Amino acid sequence: MIDGSSPEAFAETTESARRDLSVKDRLDFDAALRSPPGKRISDSEAEAAELARSTYDGMTAAEVVELNR
Repeated sequence: MIDGSSPEAFAETTESARRDLSVKDRLDFDAALRSPPGKRISDSEAEAAELARSTYDGMTAAEVVELNR
């Protein structure tokens, strides 16, 4: 389960969740973290990271991949 309560918790739990995925799904998961739903081209990396934390909080890695397919 991904914990978006802080940047540190998010980094730790996304890395752990990522290990449960196949290689192909890991690529999709990584792309989803960089470009979450609702991200605008003008968003900074920090804004995109905050959006990812709030969007994926409470989800599993498989749910993140499925949401972004």
